Amino acid sequence: MSEEELSPCPFCGGEAEIIVGAHHFRDAKVYCPRCSSEGAVCDADDGEPEELERNEDAAIAAWNRRAVPDGWRPIAEAPRDGTRVILFRENWEESRLVGYWHSDFLDWMVPGSGVAVVSATHWQPLPSPPRQPTEEAP
Repeated sequence: MSEEELSPCPFCGGEAEIIVGAHHFRDAKVYCPRCSSEGAVCDADDGEPEELERNEDAAIAAWNRRAVPDGWRPIAEAPRDGTRVILFRENWEESRLVGYWHSDFLDWMVPGSGVAVVSATHWQPLPSPPRQPTEEAP
């Protein structure tokens, strides 16, 4: 199997796994059992003994290079040191919230509210604050 490490799920941060033989006995794909996300099915059917290993390598490479739109990063990669970040959660009226990882509760929290951010799937760093305009000398 591939030397490349399998990245966490981009949607839930869960631990993904490689599945062999889902469609054909030598195909391979990556699957997240936590949220049921799937990667591409890789099935180079050339009859060679190394075929399965090549399919596994291709499935892992495809999973690891998938795009996360607009700079969003998987929640598993977010800082867990109390740094405030923008959190994203799907299917909520308020899908974007500022939050931080609370090490005592082991959950994402909304600052000053004591409310946990349920089902955060992605994060982004907070933008830099706006600069104050500088006055030009006459």
